[in-house]
Amino acid sequence: MQGDTHILSSWHVCVRGTSTGICGGGVLITPEHVLTCAHVVQNALGHPHGAHQPPDGSLMVEFPLLAPNRPVECRVEHNGWFPLDGQRGDLAVLRVAGPLPHGTRPAPLRPRPRLPGPVQVYGHPADGESGRWATATAVGPSGRGGEWVQLDVSGSLAVVKGYSGCGVIDPNSGEVIGIAVSRDHVSDTVAFMVPVDTVSGYWRLPRTAPVEDRDDWALDDIRLTTEVLLDLRGIRNDAERRMYITLFERDFAIRVPRYDGDREGARSLAHACLKQPGGMHVLLEHLNRGHDSDELLPLKRIVEVSPPPILDREDRRELFAMLAAVDPRNIPFERLEASMGPAGAELDGEDDLLEIARHLEARAVGPDRVPPLFVYLQQIANLLQHLNLQQWVRKVAARQPFDPAALASAVAQAETLRLDPRRPFCTVELTEHGLDEDRYLVQVSAEDGASSEWRHLLLADDRACALSEVPARLEGALSRGPLRRGHALPRAVEFVLPRRLLSSPVDTWPIGSANVSYPVGIRFEVVVRSKERVTYGSLHPQWWDKWMQVDDRLGDAQVEWGTQAEASSGALLARMMAESSGTCLVVGHDPVEHTDPNQDIVRIAWESGVPIMLWCRDERDPEEFRRAVDGLLDTGGVLGLRKHVKDLRSEAMATGDPAHLGRHLTLLWDDPERALPPDPAFDPPR
Repeated sequence: MQGDTHILSSWHVCVRGTSTGICGGGVLITPEHVLTCAHVVQNALGHPHGAHQPPDGSLMVEFPLLAPNRPVECRVEHNGWFPLDGQRGDLAVLRVAGPLPHGTRPAPLRPRPRLPGPVQVYGHPADGESGRWATATAVGPSGRGGEWVQLDVSGSLAVVKGYSGCGVIDPNSGEVIGIAVSRDHVSDTVAFMVPVDTVSGYWRLPRTAPVEDRDDWALDDIRLTTEVLLDLRGIRNDAERRMYITLFERDFAIRVPRYDGDREGARSLAHACLKQPGGMHVLLEHLNRGHDSDELLPLKRIVEVSPPPILDREDRRELFAMLAAVDPRNIPFERLEASMGPAGAELDGEDDLLEIARHLEARAVGPDRVPPLFVYLQQIANLLQHLNLQQWVRKVAARQPFDPAALASAVAQAETLRLDPRRPFCTVELTEHGLDEDRYLVQVSAEDGASSEWRHLLLADDRACALSEVPARLEGALSRGPLRRGHALPRAVEFVLPRRLLSSPVDTWPIGSANVSYPVGIRFEVVVRSKERVTYGSLHPQWWDKWMQVDDRLGDAQVEWGTQAEASSGALLARMMAESSGTCLVVGHDPVEHTDPNQDIVRIAWESGVPIMLWCRDERDPEEFRRAVDGLLDTGGVLGLRKHVKDLRSEAMATGDPAHLGRHLTLLWDDPERALPPDPAFDPPR
């Protein structure tokens, strides 16, 4: 990889000053953040080097190898400023304020570099606007506390001004192990870098780990596969091994780190094959051409117990070629949340179509045995009217063991369902006043679900109020513009309430503006949450366990129906504590607080970990209520309840019928990932 600019074109940036040209470089570390040196930012903005406060202005960065002359505006992240302090710090994290060029992606980061070891840096010295490579040896720790690593520069080009902030690369793997930070003032052959390990101590980086730790496969599987590969003459030969790696990379559109040693190279290939669905099968196909059948028997035994791939090699190559040509900026990814499932949350960037496809291929079974990959691809094809992708889905799906009608049904279900973890929401927390149990302290906060670091406190009253006064305070808080400029209004309002208030008709509380008043439940998805469950750590293990089982694919199998008679007899507690019990408890009446916790339906739900409850606050005909709830669950299952309950509340207002079910439903939705409301001590009102 010596001098190969392809490995860094998608993440390498240069930082430009307002009048000084290129001041240094940087590394795209997330789809929204660039890592560089604090002194590079100070030089670009003319900010004094002795100042400890971050500069206020914006600066421009470019991806010179990908989209030259297309500047992108950035600003220093509010918690990303760490100026030089002796031989410590000198880091800055920039937040991208404009759209990135197509083809960008965060750099592969690697902590714990091998010392000593060769490294490369691509920078922009004063006389090299287009950039130049410098080579060095990472020798060992240096600076105060060993935060930096010394680089002994080789060759004729020193690491001078213009290299600061640029990614330091392991030439064997192409991974970024740090950023260049400074040169020695005594010798031009000595420079320094801030390694990834040190950076992560200042600012939380995306998940990084050495190759051998970066997967869910047991180390024993990797060791066994490595030993089997080392018995093959084509793997022991360095040139042939690199050929097989190249073929594998073409099949899966990934980069496999290369190492000089036979064992290290075989281990890297074993890791890649085990990580990719069908990877072992594809490698065996390639090895069949150059090895005897008997020689491959141990590898064939591994392949026999490996999960079979959904796609064959040609299908995968054709698909990846089409996805690579798609500009992700043309895709409304919120429309794909349901088919992507948790993939978006696990990946560094939700707009990496290839990585999402690889991730979903590993999830082999979905609704009606339709793999989520096909639902995801069919949605993209429909959204973009991509005829070739539509034809590909039809062709490959025809060879799969599921009914084509099931795919259409799964796509229709995904279109109506929206997962909620990364959408804006407001939290309204009521705390009982110690001296008067009928008065409450009110705290209202907003969180931009797309950036969990950002929370904003809208109201933190230290004056207790009666319950009847809360709607007015809520309306005042919501009218203050709860989220940052350019962001959507909250989609949900979550009321965190003590047990005795859980059945309060908070969804009917009036809000509005310009003298127009309407129930909060027709504007937002209104749910209640259990303040006690948030507070009591002893309830958290079973809560998390049940939440991980929430899955729209299970449909009615997730729903349990309960009555006060069952609770009083102990039958409900016994049923809900069973391991096979559902994740949603539906009750056809108001589950009033009971003096005996063993007979309190809500407390039974807490103890069993059930995160979702739905009940009617008035008395209903049981059969009529059951039919109504079945109708809510028909499309979207349990995960669709928030949206469908909101729709039912809107329908109730439209009909004007005071007895309409939509006026009397309470939905408890306890997401443990948002277990604690923001602490006002860290986010004062603005």
